[in-house]
Amino acid sequence: MDMFRANRDLPPVNPDTRYHRKAELIDATVKKAILALNVDTGESYSLAGPSGRVWRLLDTPSSATEIATILTTEYVIDLEPCTAQVCAFLALLLKEDIIAATDRDG
Repeated sequence: MDMFRANRDLPPVNPDTRYHRKAELIDATVKKAILALNVDTGESYSLAGPSGRVWRLLDTPSSATEIATILTTEYVIDLEPCTAQVCAFLALLLKEDIIAATDRDG
């Protein structure tokens, strides 16, 4: 699969690059949603359903392909559209600067 780009304003996401959550974020589960707070900027995020699951999967460095493979076992969706949707979501998280690509050694 080629690099996925949701639109011009979002950074490109390679489905095979691993990403991780940045350390300056804290989060908590409230009811069935995850509330995340960027302690540096004060920005807060509410993540529920599949987006919350992706957030939890980013506890450890994961690629869009790896995340999508897991999601296809938990939701009724095929791998290709799931990977595209995960890439789009990761692009949004990259734009918000709350995730980063993991170094090859990390």
